Amino acid sequence: VIGMFAGLSNLIPYLRPVAGAIPGMFLSVVLFDDLTPLWGDPYQALWEPLAGIGITFAVVQLTDNIFISPLIVSRNTNLHPMVVIIAVLIGAQLFGLVGMLLGVPVLSITKVVIEDIIWDFRHYRRCSMHLQTSVKNIRLGL
Repeated sequence: VIGMFAGLSNLIPYLRPVAGAIPGMFLSVVLFDDLTPLWGDPYQALWEPLAGIGITFAVVQLTDNIFISPLIVSRNTNLHPMVVIIAVLIGAQLFGLVGMLLGVPVLSITKVVIEDIIWDFRHYRRCSMHLQTSVKNIRLGL
């Protein structure tokens, strides 16, 4: 249940690691109410599981955000992972949260349009020569 909630909270930018980790930390304190250690500081028994949960969530979030997500997005959009990260950062600087969400789609659309324009320019001469030949053949009755 905590994993499902953490996965759903992953949709909320900026709050995703906190929104996923807090329920896990809360349940660790509530479910393990006997946190009195046999020796040592009683607060240490409280902070050790909380620190473990926090570190685990931080490592998983960093791995997902830095490595896994850019690779998946870059493979689906045929963009380099660094370009994907830069598109998100530029979108965030220009338009905030909406820019972060729309940075990669806008970049992908722009890439497709530019590639189409370049393809058209490269093949324009070949198509125009073919068209001129066809017009000459029509005029000559061939």
